Amino acid sequence: MSEIRDFEAKDKNQVEKLFLQLTGREVTINTKDLIGDQAVNCLVIEENEKVIGFASLIIYYLPTLGKMGEIEDVVVDEEYRGRGFGREIVEALISLAKEKKLKRIQLTSNPRRETARALYGKLGFEMRDTNVFVLNI
Repeated sequence: MSEIRDFEAKDKNQVEKLFLQLTGREVTINTKDLIGDQAVNCLVIEENEKVIGFASLIIYYLPTLGKMGEIEDVVVDEEYRGRGFGREIVEALISLAKEKKLKRIQLTSNPRRETARALYGKLGFEMRDTNVFVLNI
């Protein structure tokens, strides 16, 4: 049986392995910042005490729109995909956003992640035609 709960420091190594699947590169998590930042809400989903998924909701305020959220780093272990765990964890973030009275949630998804993109559409997310500008600092 799966359980969704807040990310804890003890999850660091298991989540870093998930991020390797997500990004194709090693990622080192700063657990102190993830847990200590009130704007960052990280959830894990575990089955039989093994972390099999991760997702985060970052909350911020825009002067023109109000309280907003960004879903980031949604990943389910390759061995557990296709069983509804991604849906469960994203739905948990949507519920959290409603509890926190956010006006809007947005996310980005790589076009190659067809299954994830289909899930987001089923959950009510709409594709927007935007041009994203990025500046690496």
